Amino acid sequence: MGSPSAQPMVALLAALLYFKPGISSDTARAATDPRKPWSKATLQSRISELRNRLGTDPDGNPFLPRDRTGTYRLSPTTRCDWTRFTQLAEHGLTKGPQDGAGIADLEAALDLVRGRPFGGADLAWAAARIQEILVRITDVTHTLATWHRTAPRPDLTAARRAVTRGLDIDDTAEILYQDWTVRCSAVMGAK
Repeated sequence: MGSPSAQPMVALLAALLYFKPGISSDTARAATDPRKPWSKATLQSRISELRNRLGTDPDGNPFLPRDRTGTYRLSPTTRCDWTRFTQLAEHGLTKGPQDGAGIADLEAALDLVRGRPFGGADLAWAAARIQEILVRITDVTHTLATWHRTAPRPDLTAARRAVTRGLDIDDTAEILYQDWTVRCSAVMGAK
């Protein structure tokens, strides 16, 4: 599996290949660590490790096929948590809070979030994507907190849990602080 210190870099390499398919070896080497681009040998080693970690699909095709053209591209069947997050968010927002179906989808989407996008790494190639992800997470969090708070039987604990989770991901999201304030006001008014 490679050294433990290389594992986050292999994960970032996987994200790079997922979000920027068909990149060249030179682009990949520079994008993974702009301050100290990887050597060709390091990239090849990490590509091999990633290929081994990803394995093959049910038909035996590698998720990271070998490419003799000097570009890297994951199999089109490759999926990541971000893909699933956006699917769940879209379904949940479409269903709405009625009958709890939309709430369940938004909670499932938020459950996929395990920290700041790309581990908080400062990556030029991912800057716009990171912003998009943070906005989407904030939107889901705000909507979920609002639906919990305004339900016929408000669940303020669930609203607080969603807001806390969202602030753990983006502590600059002003709307989540507003949600927190509204939630605290609702609790105080209930007493």
